[in-house]
Amino acid sequence: MITVSTEQFKWTTQSHNIRILTKQSNDQQHYLRWEKFIPRPVRGFFNRKADVKRQEPTRETDLFLGGHLVGRISLGTPPQTLLVAFDTSRSSTWIIASSYKAQNDEKNGISTSKENNDLDIPYNGFNISESVTFVNTSQAFLDNSAKGTLGTDFVQLGNSRLPVSQTFGVVTEFTQGAESLIDGYFGLALPSPSPLSKTTMLSNILKRVEKPVFTIWIKQSSSLQHSTRQSSGQITFGSADTSNCANNWQFVSLIANDNSASNQPMGAWRFPITGIKIGDTFTKHMFQVASLGTDDFFLRVPEPIFAELVQITKATYVDEKINGIPVYSVNCESVDALPPITIEIGENDYTVLASTYVIKLQEGKCRLAVSICNHTDPQVQWIFGATYMRAYCTQFDVENNRVGFSEPLSTPLDLVDNSNDSAQSSSSWSMKATKEFRFSITFCTIFAIILFLR
Repeated sequence: MITVSTEQFKWTTQSHNIRILTKQSNDQQHYLRWEKFIPRPVRGFFNRKADVKRQEPTRETDLFLGGHLVGRISLGTPPQTLLVAFDTSRSSTWIIASSYKAQNDEKNGISTSKENNDLDIPYNGFNISESVTFVNTSQAFLDNSAKGTLGTDFVQLGNSRLPVSQTFGVVTEFTQGAESLIDGYFGLALPSPSPLSKTTMLSNILKRVEKPVFTIWIKQSSSLQHSTRQSSGQITFGSADTSNCANNWQFVSLIANDNSASNQPMGAWRFPITGIKIGDTFTKHMFQVASLGTDDFFLRVPEPIFAELVQITKATYVDEKINGIPVYSVNCESVDALPPITIEIGENDYTVLASTYVIKLQEGKCRLAVSICNHTDPQVQWIFGATYMRAYCTQFDVENNRVGFSEPLSTPLDLVDNSNDSAQSSSSWSMKATKEFRFSITFCTIFAIILFLR
């Protein structure tokens, strides 16, 4: 089982020290090591004007517009540590070449050194010339706006390496222009033939753990003002998360992607929605398609349902549109009285309380964490982003082509606040002679600040 500790941080410009759990091994003796990690807002790979300089957000709506689960991996020999966004909406994995990233960051005024940013490792991209095991296949690839070549090398998660034949994209150009403070994307979509490799990185991970599943848990909170002394989530590869999630999993089968009717890549985690209810006021039965996306903070719904929610919650438009999506404000004093949203998935109902679908910002401001779905695939009418995943643990079952949901435990495990390392070492990290072994990697949850400029 791979256990990944995450951290959600306070939205200010000051630095915060947190500890992230890692595991080291020494002659079969496994112990825990705490590391410092100082997070800051991170931009994703989105089209931007070339002359726009890096700046802090000026609108509260920027604070929860998008989401990235950002963690560390190592590539090459000797290993190069990189920050990547773990993304359940893509199966491909690609990393920006250091030569291109340096040129692009300099043009956009981005400093990526340790001395000039709040992260404890630089985000400089992957230097292929420094890896003695890197093999350039000379095969071209194009993944949306990312363009480059395919390469193979060692990929290291925690204390374990994937097969040397692992293929990933090395980005040498963005066709529409982009800038970022992360080094690439790590695909967590269904392991299907991807544009980059017949065997995805997720496939290789799941071959090395007890079961071909992974679980995402995000700590419930109505505010983005999290204390940096508390763990905010965890991703577990190889089993359910028994530390943070109740053992009452309910599963629903996935809907097969129809590539003949869509240009979307295979592998998205899609399942049917059969109904919705907002308090006792609004009820609707339907058969629509939802997609799970760790790259989105919102719970995105069809426009007619969003209109009903706005009317019921008395939300008001704050005269802003982000990437064409309207943002709505809610009276903070009325949140406790707002009705829950109950979504029917398969034969089960899942309730999202107002304390989850309304986010409290600074200065007593509250915003709906629900918005209109604008998925590029017309088959998808719903996107279950981090807002929904804060309400329910989510299990991604590759072997059985299904997803499962479970209630989070009321007293979730806090990896950060436990200062007794010996007590933590009694948790379930072990290694056996078979494929059933467990290890952990350093991880940090960063809900991205995405500034859409057109």
